[in-house]
Amino acid sequence: LRQAISDDYYESCRIHIPPDRVIVTNGSSGAFLLIFTALLEPGKTLALSDPGYPCYKNIALITDCAIKPMEVSADNNYEILPSRLDAERPDVLVIANPSNPTGAIYRQETLAALHERMSAAGGALIIDEIYSGLTYDREFVTSACLSDDLIIVSGFSKAYAMTGWRLGWMIVPPGLVRPVQKLAQNLFIA
Repeated sequence: LRQAISDDYYESCRIHIPPDRVIVTNGSSGAFLLIFTALLEPGKTLALSDPGYPCYKNIALITDCAIKPMEVSADNNYEILPSRLDAERPDVLVIANPSNPTGAIYRQETLAALHERMSAAGGALIIDEIYSGLTYDREFVTSACLSDDLIIVSGFSKAYAMTGWRLGWMIVPPGLVRPVQKLAQNLFIA
């Protein structure tokens, strides 16, 4: 399955993702549980869109981190603008692209600038691409093509209409593969 996911990224956008960087999870929620547990703890801050997917906050609460909602609106294309990260320096930023609930698709230049600012500050950028197969008025391009140190979360439930299967995945940087595997082995005994 990891090889098939890797092949799909290559076929759809000509990016090579080594299969060992693909972590198969029980839905995208399982991916968020693993990655939040690996990256967050008391004293760290998670930033997320407001409005946004409420389960990010609910899952992150297990880590006892600080949670910083960042308001988005039609005025800013429902994007967290990179300039927001100049004043506020979260340890982890999670965005949905396409967004839930607004449906907005982040511009590639915004994603690149968010990644640049998070990397410069030693933080992590997580991009939830679960809705990537459900765009209609413009082509979606995965953020995996921006950098090897992004964390991409996705799954089969939306684009493949496989909601009950609870099958998801994440692509993680090489340095996070083993820590996430150890968490999965202990949390899910698999």
